[in-house]
Amino acid sequence: MLNFHSLPSKNAAFRWKAAMAFEPGSTDGDVIAIEVTDGDGSRVEAGILEFAGLRLKVRDGATSLTCAQFVAGKHESSVWLHRKGRPSSPGVLTFE
Repeated sequence: MLNFHSLPSKNAAFRWKAAMAFEPGSTDGDVIAIEVTDGDGSRVEAGILEFAGLRLKVRDGATSLTCAQFVAGKHESSVWLHRKGRPSSPGVLTFE
């Protein structure tokens, strides 16, 4: 599982986590589900997750991309979550 966390913020409402898991034997067309939660562990209702060079729409705490999209954008290091009414915040790969 890959986990990305926002940079630290005193306000838990501004924090976020994006978690994704790769199924064994995944191929280019397989979909990677991404769960996006806020600092309190609640699903992010709506937003845009910038990841792998893409702008992925988040709805009800979920978004996705294909394995091919992930591989194509693997060298893009920018990870951001944009949400209405909150400042956009960058994130980084973390190990738990």
